[in-house]
Amino acid sequence: MGLRDRLLVNKYDFPTMYEVIFGTETFNFEFMYRESTGAFYVNLYDENEAPLVLGERLVYGQPLFALINDERLPDEDIIPMDESGHETGITWDNFGNTVFICIDDLDPAVTDPSVVTGDNPDDLLDDDDSAGLVEDESSEDTNLYGDYDDTGLNGGD
Repeated sequence: MGLRDRLLVNKYDFPTMYEVIFGTETFNFEFMYRESTGAFYVNLYDENEAPLVLGERLVYGQPLFALINDERLPDEDIIPMDESGHETGITWDNFGNTVFICIDDLDPAVTDPSVVTGDNPDDLLDDDDSAGLVEDESSEDTNLYGDYDDTGLNGGD
């Protein structure tokens, strides 16, 4: 189990666009793999699918878009990495198995991530049982005014 939140992407669906929400901003990530170079790439678009960054190569341990100064880019550090520390690069075989696109959202005061225990209930991205694009979405129901299922699909009124 990883401690950082992850963008869950399926390399077998490439090229595919994924919509990701960071705070109040929506971004579209399009991941690609070039077999001839053995490299993964990402295009980043805004919520209207206008291009922000095209052809950014994923480099193990390096934040995406780090060398681009553009206030329209996500504030979060998005880093391809293996939290166990066993991998040193990104390959077709390890991408999505041991190397993930991680959101570097650990508290800077945490010097040894192996001692962090439990989920943070206040972190909307902190529940490892989800299957969404951004791993760890909260399963806590915060709807104070309606049934747990307003759609009626599960017997709600």
